[in-house]
Amino acid sequence: MRLELELSGLELECEDRPDLDDDDALKDWIWQHRRDEILGAMKVTRTKVHTQPTEEAGTSPSLKKRYTTESDRVLELLDTISQVQRVFLERESLAEAFGCLLNGLLSMVNSEYGFIGEVKYTDEGDMFLQIHSRASSSIMDEWSPHMKHFFQQHEKEAVNLYNLHSLFGECLLTKKPLLSNDVHSDSRAGGVPPGHPELNRFLGVPFFQQHGEIMGIVGVANRPEGYSEADIKLLGPFVSTCGSIIQSFRQIKRNESFISTLEEKVKERTDKLQSANEDLALANKRVLSASAAQLEHFACMSHEIRTPLNCIIGLSSLLQDSDLNPMQEEAVRMIVSSGDLLLTVVNDVLDYSKLESGNVEIEIQRASLQETLNALVHSISMKAQSKNISLRTLFDIILPEFLRTDSRRVQQILYNLLGNAVKFSNEGSVVDLRVGLSDGTAPEHAYSPSPHSIPQTPNKTDYIRFAVKDYGKGIANTDYQRIFEPFRQATYETEQVYGGTGLGLAITAKLVHGLGGAIYVDSKEGQWSRFTVDLPFNEPANDPIRMGEDLRDVTILFVCNEDAVARQVGGIFGSCNIDHLRFTTSDKMEEKISCQGFLQRGRIYVYLGQEDLFSQFSYDLLSQLASKTVLLTFGPRFEVSQSQGHYRSLVQVIPSVLIKSISSYVAKCGARGARGGLQRQLSFKSASGDNYQDYRILIAEDNKINQKVLVRMLKRLGIEEITVVENGREAVDAEAAEEFDLVFMDMQMPVMDGLEACELITKRTTGHEQATVVFVTAHVSPAFEARCEKAGASGFLPKPFNISDIENCLRSVYGIRDGDERDGLDSDSSVDFDDDFE
Repeated sequence: MRLELELSGLELECEDRPDLDDDDALKDWIWQHRRDEILGAMKVTRTKVHTQPTEEAGTSPSLKKRYTTESDRVLELLDTISQVQRVFLERESLAEAFGCLLNGLLSMVNSEYGFIGEVKYTDEGDMFLQIHSRASSSIMDEWSPHMKHFFQQHEKEAVNLYNLHSLFGECLLTKKPLLSNDVHSDSRAGGVPPGHPELNRFLGVPFFQQHGEIMGIVGVANRPEGYSEADIKLLGPFVSTCGSIIQSFRQIKRNESFISTLEEKVKERTDKLQSANEDLALANKRVLSASAAQLEHFACMSHEIRTPLNCIIGLSSLLQDSDLNPMQEEAVRMIVSSGDLLLTVVNDVLDYSKLESGNVEIEIQRASLQETLNALVHSISMKAQSKNISLRTLFDIILPEFLRTDSRRVQQILYNLLGNAVKFSNEGSVVDLRVGLSDGTAPEHAYSPSPHSIPQTPNKTDYIRFAVKDYGKGIANTDYQRIFEPFRQATYETEQVYGGTGLGLAITAKLVHGLGGAIYVDSKEGQWSRFTVDLPFNEPANDPIRMGEDLRDVTILFVCNEDAVARQVGGIFGSCNIDHLRFTTSDKMEEKISCQGFLQRGRIYVYLGQEDLFSQFSYDLLSQLASKTVLLTFGPRFEVSQSQGHYRSLVQVIPSVLIKSISSYVAKCGARGARGGLQRQLSFKSASGDNYQDYRILIAEDNKINQKVLVRMLKRLGIEEITVVENGREAVDAEAAEEFDLVFMDMQMPVMDGLEACELITKRTTGHEQATVVFVTAHVSPAFEARCEKAGASGFLPKPFNISDIENCLRSVYGIRDGDERDGLDSDSSVDFDDDFE
């Protein structure tokens, strides 16, 4: 076997070491500290030799033998180092790596035993040597009993050597290799402990850290032929490997210590966090419990206040319609106003308590925008009439009929904003409500109390925008933040003059945030204030041209003497490309339709007339001259009995709903004769003239005062057949024995409560038709409404209520029971539109 070692192309740069005064010492130092680079650049080649090599001239056999022996030892050295590194990398075990290294070393230098030790220090700073590996030679055929006993006894024990007055101590202190082939006569030897194998010859070689600090020594003993300087050079790669392994092991231990410390800190912090979370959960549970108790308290308080308040407001509203002298009228007005204020306070406190405790549920579902606005606008209009304030509405033509939101919360938001606008407007002023679509961009110079603004989008129809503007005294921009704080108003003067709880805008802002929207305020002090609400909108916008496709063969004859209404409605027809003509009187319409060639065969003519301008002669003339006609009217009094459809106000109707409604009336015209005109299809009852005298009413109420209030209100509406019972059991028996149209059911009653009674009534299957049940109760939470609906109720009338609330309830129930076809536009949501918007 021929061994070839080739080292070429390697250049080493290192610092000058003046302390190494001879080349051999310098080579040893380079080998110890740069051995990885040397070994990496070294190429080892083994070649089998099949022929007898010829002896080179001048080379003696003994020299050749020595060269071969040296080569074999270097190769063995490299194999051992490679194996040691592999063991350490795979297992990260210092003992196994050093054991492998030491066994190879003892075999290579033909020694009886040896050790590998690491320099360490006591707490006092004294140096000692900790033995990581000690091994006997595997090449010894026979061990002495002392040696076997020694290695077996100390095989798994950690051995620390503290006596530096010894050969290994001399090696540590001088930081130089130590060679002694006659230990017994060497003055540096300090002897051996009892039981230690005999020590005759010793070689110790130190190894160092990169910055020169001693790290440990490798020691071998009892080589029969003794040790030489060549052995010191041979051990160079071994001691370097020991240094690298110990340094790596120390880094591993530091990492493990760091990880262990980190894990302990993480565990400690996790335990603290868990403990804190448990404390927080417990505290939160207590807060929720206290909040629930507080909310229950407010609900009970609200119930107890509403019950007598129902009597105050109900009887006061009846007194207002009585013959009173001016002083009595003023007194009744103050009673009604005070009752309304007290009701507002109760509602605000209860709503804010629910919002603060997180008990307000947001129910997102598809809802009719028209129905959401109808009752709201009507209610605010009635409130505004007392101050001679007009409520004006303007709807974007691209608004669709439906949206996905919590319609009840939208109503609550707009009611608060419109109520404030009316409250802070001067008498005879106007309040504007605009509804359109936007991209979420905040109004210029506006302030928002929301912690996070909604994202602006490139699509200008991603949000529905409600803007409420009043023309009162305005708000200083320094008060913008203050007005959204609970129990605060803009100024002390505002609190004194206008009163209120200061909770309306705080509630509104929380509801807007709960719906995922944003609210803004801007104002010009002394002139106007505007509140803007943007809510997410997930419905496609309407295309005006497509909206009017069903009316392409229709001409609308629009009779209206109010310019503002005519401009707004005419703008809707024009945008939808619908043929229309506007007349200020019926006479002018007569003149136009009488002109020869004006009316075209095959077209449908819609007479859309203001009810106080309606002329029977004009419509009869149109019916005779045109083959197909439709009569539609608008106004607050429902005066034209032959109208096929009636709108309380055209400008209050969303454009898409208005066009769809007109299209539905026109669609029914296909089967009508040419001269006979349209027969009356729909019958809308007057808001002030509904005939309720045939109603049979059952009242289940245990409170005597509430019984009397409700009976008087019903009689004021012309209802005479009224039966009163005092508990749910009596109500069930009375309804089974006699036919009633409607049952007004209280929630809390003795013997049997209203919920159980309602379930029994609505589930009855024998006898006459079941009565419709409407709950009349001071409980006003959504949970109670849901329970009423689950029990089978068709309505929910919260206390306190006035006569108009009773009338609206009866009209709603009448519509359900009689099956009259309604378009949803004749509800109490009339709006007078006097002037154009700015």
